[in-house]
Amino acid sequence: DSRSSSQSRSYLVSMMRSSIDYVMSTQKREVVKIAIDENLVCLRGLSPKRLRFEIEYGLERGSTANSFLILGRNRLEPSVLIHPPGGAYKEIFTKALAKTLPKEHKKLLIIVGHVNPNRINFLKDLANIYSEITLICSTPGAKLVKELWYQQKPSKGENDKLANMEIPPIPNIELIKKQQIMSINEEYELQLIPAPTAHWPGGLLVFEKSHGLLMSGKFFSAHLCTTEWAEANASSTEEDRRHFFDCLMAPMASQVDSLIDKLEDLDIRTIAPGHGPAIEASWRSLLNGYRRWGQEQKNSSLK
Repeated sequence: DSRSSSQSRSYLVSMMRSSIDYVMSTQKREVVKIAIDENLVCLRGLSPKRLRFEIEYGLERGSTANSFLILGRNRLEPSVLIHPPGGAYKEIFTKALAKTLPKEHKKLLIIVGHVNPNRINFLKDLANIYSEITLICSTPGAKLVKELWYQQKPSKGENDKLANMEIPPIPNIELIKKQQIMSINEEYELQLIPAPTAHWPGGLLVFEKSHGLLMSGKFFSAHLCTTEWAEANASSTEEDRRHFFDCLMAPMASQVDSLIDKLEDLDIRTIAPGHGPAIEASWRSLLNGYRRWGQEQKNSSLK
């Protein structure tokens, strides 16, 4: 009868959800390589399970960490790593980077769009692998790098003491005090855009002109785990992006609005944030959404 049929469907749906949850919970973190062109790739760290306890991960759809690598065409040309990931992906990302960029390619420029202790630990590892590293940071970002580089955790034993002693010298740092154009290997033109906010004083966005690719770091992100380069459409990720905005962007809506004013001057074709899939067809809608959500926050009586 219809009742038993409905119960069967409910049971099947429940079993399917349990199976999906089991598969996701047993999956491990990994890094996938997504080619943008011959010498520009996205290295995406995948975390199928909820990555951290903070509320922005509350939808529990996993997460991704998007970094971008411009490969030098030979050992003499510098390679450029844009937006290195945090410590959660350190081990698997280092292995993936070594496969794509052998340590014989000694010159590595690292554009650090977000600075925190986890990223500093990862940068230390890279400084031990590649012999000629230059960090490219905004002025507040460079200050944070210098403050955090030689910080040590309290030692719990002899092994910890040895680990703390193996801190490489701080690499050369190139300061980005205002918007600046950087030409890379006569092939790419990067526009570096300082984007300081109260939450991320060292924010730095990167726009690659030939592809119209805005590598936006924290801005326009969404915490969900996917191997697809770009979202299917705006509605497929709107809940995730709105949740990320409400958790992290809403308290500084005025600063975010000012940043979007700067981005209006760019010939954007794709936004590739630090977390989640890229936004291609609907990037204009997302910018408008950020303005609208920010205005709702400003007009709210509850702060």
